[in-house]
Amino acid sequence: MQIRRLLRVFVAAFTVAGVAFSISGCSVALPPFKITPDLYSSVVNSSNITNKTYLVLVRPAGAFIQVPYQLYDGEEMISAGQGSNLCHIYETSAGKHTLGLSFIAGTGSVGSIPKLRFRFIETELAPNKVYYLSINIGDTYFGGFVGGLQPISARLKNQENLQKWLSTCQLVKFDVATAKRDWVERYSTDFKPMFDESFREWKIQPNKSELLPEDGFNGFLGAAASP
Repeated sequence: MQIRRLLRVFVAAFTVAGVAFSISGCSVALPPFKITPDLYSSVVNSSNITNKTYLVLVRPAGAFIQVPYQLYDGEEMISAGQGSNLCHIYETSAGKHTLGLSFIAGTGSVGSIPKLRFRFIETELAPNKVYYLSINIGDTYFGGFVGGLQPISARLKNQENLQKWLSTCQLVKFDVATAKRDWVERYSTDFKPMFDESFREWKIQPNKSELLPEDGFNGFLGAAASP
């Protein structure tokens, strides 16, 4: 039984890798982003979080599915990336937000948007807090393209690897205006229906994952020293 599960994981990994490769060879433009030379540790001591709320979305170094992905606050795309060992830092307002993750799940016709799969999570954020979520795209689950944004907090008792992930995490710079012009608006005919259908399906699901006010930290966590 365990062997069958492992085979499904490897099949899923090779499928995603093939999709990413095929997209790179066609005319579809993915959302532009830049991996900066700065590490996560550069923000720990320099950021004043007074009257601010931050989300840190981490794609761990151990993530082996190298597929393009996009991040959202509601319908607004807030960042994008491809690869692993990446950190996205998003300053936002306290209160309720619906965060989203999409990733490539197939190719569209030539010149159209790739097929995307969406995952959403409900959040309620407190002021003066920093929240952490891991970006999962199938590689932390058996069975294929399962994934989503996983809250990391003391409440969930799942933060044991977080500081290790942060120690080598590279910051991602994302130009929202450019992405909206070059990607979202360009493919709006295909993008909006996919987003809306996935959102409707998610809204009726029971037992949704949540990020709660008490999951926040009082500041940016210091990264553990690299081994």
